[in-house]
Amino acid sequence: MLDMLPSGHSKLATLLLSIGNEMEIRGGERENHRSSDELGGESVGRPHALYRWITVDVVFFVLLTAADTRATPSLMMLPLEHQFGRSRGTISLAISINLALYGLASLFAAVAMQRFGVRPTVLAAIATLAAGVALSSMMTQPWQMVLVWGVMVGSATGVAAFTLSATVVNR
Repeated sequence: MLDMLPSGHSKLATLLLSIGNEMEIRGGERENHRSSDELGGESVGRPHALYRWITVDVVFFVLLTAADTRATPSLMMLPLEHQFGRSRGTISLAISINLALYGLASLFAAVAMQRFGVRPTVLAAIATLAAGVALSSMMTQPWQMVLVWGVMVGSATGVAAFTLSATVVNR
């Protein structure tokens, strides 16, 4: 096609075609923009659409679990007060520390995700969250509630919520 154009127009047409190819590649319309011969026999392309949806589903589940776990003491304030004899001040202190660390942990989680990767950081946060939930069944003292629900669960949910969603959306 380019050989049919006059010589001055062929460079412009080549430039326009290369821009069009680049836009196709960025728009996701083409899977592979290089042939397998250019890559030494390997076929390199974008992940299949199914894997993208699986990633979205997993991130949604992690976000939902983190948010629900973080909000549990707020919903169970009266049962915690009546059943276990905790004061509202202790429960409120644990919730306050939880909320503070929920916001502060996201700052450090972004750095950890860049340095160590998203997967190890989120897995560590989920493990900490699971440990906090498991330890909550063994709480006997008020300070344990502050430590477990305030510190452990608050920081783990902060890592798993804010920064994870922002990181996945930007990729």
